[in-house]
Amino acid sequence: MTSGDSANKIDVAAADWAARVDRGDLNPSEESALDEWLAADVRHPGAFARARAASLILQRAVAIDSQRQSGRNPSGAGSGRIITRRQWLWGGGAVAAGLSGLAVYKMIEADAPLTLVTRRGEIRSIPLADGSAVSLNTDTSIRTKYSPQRREIWLDSGEVDFSILNDIARPFIVFVRGVEVVSSNARLLIQNLPGAPIKVLVSAGVAELRGRTAEQRVRLNANMGAIVPDVADAQTPAIRLVPLAPGQIEQASLWRVGKVGLEGQRLQDAVSEFRRYGDVKIVWSDPKIGQEEVSGMFDLRDPVGFARAVAESLDLKLSVSGDEIVLAYK
Repeated sequence: MTSGDSANKIDVAAADWAARVDRGDLNPSEESALDEWLAADVRHPGAFARARAASLILQRAVAIDSQRQSGRNPSGAGSGRIITRRQWLWGGGAVAAGLSGLAVYKMIEADAPLTLVTRRGEIRSIPLADGSAVSLNTDTSIRTKYSPQRREIWLDSGEVDFSILNDIARPFIVFVRGVEVVSSNARLLIQNLPGAPIKVLVSAGVAELRGRTAEQRVRLNANMGAIVPDVADAQTPAIRLVPLAPGQIEQASLWRVGKVGLEGQRLQDAVSEFRRYGDVKIVWSDPKIGQEEVSGMFDLRDPVGFARAVAESLDLKLSVSGDEIVLAYK
């Protein structure tokens, strides 16, 4: 595929790959083909991650439907119609949720508060009770509480990507460090990292960002982002809006498939990102090396491979000692 492929074609290809991965029947050559497809277009990893999340949601809905038919509803009266993975993707999730009958809706009302956590280096995509989906990046913790009136999420730490199922009557609210992100139908990327400002990116739909004061309330449309300074940062108290180029959010959320996309970032900033995922340290003998710019797509769980690629592109020497990788000028 090329970068000019339509969104529908990309979604269809992503659904096919997700289905094959779910079946667990990829051979080594197919795994290489999947890696090549993911790297071919910045939109591909995001589409693949959404397809995997949709698959999980579908499996959960089907399981509940089966349970309802075999146990609580043995007659099958009012049973939902099973949908295909492609119907879910093409219908944007909302049509699919309707076709699955009351199974998903009943699960919403009965769903107990839930805490979801990822360890360092772990990345998870999880269906939520309402048919929305969330991907949790490394070292992330969230709490959920659903009611008939509201869908509430607390992002205690880390980074998440939400695909929110449309429900105007029940707003989806994310609480993070005194800030609220409110939507009824959007795709959001939210980052809450220690010592850093809160970042909110919207790739689809609309969200309202409510700051810590009544004056701090802004509307975020698709391809818009916002940076909320730390409450202790008195020098820059205002929310800063950031327009985003098409594909920029997809690049920012490549972590969903274990990748990072770099375009002219300083090496020291790229290394900081890798340190979020593991204990292997990348250091350099000369401070100037940390200011060198690097570009490319890399596996977040392979810091050694990243360091080798950097050494080759910048003509550096590389040495490995235990959990430390040292880069030096030749």
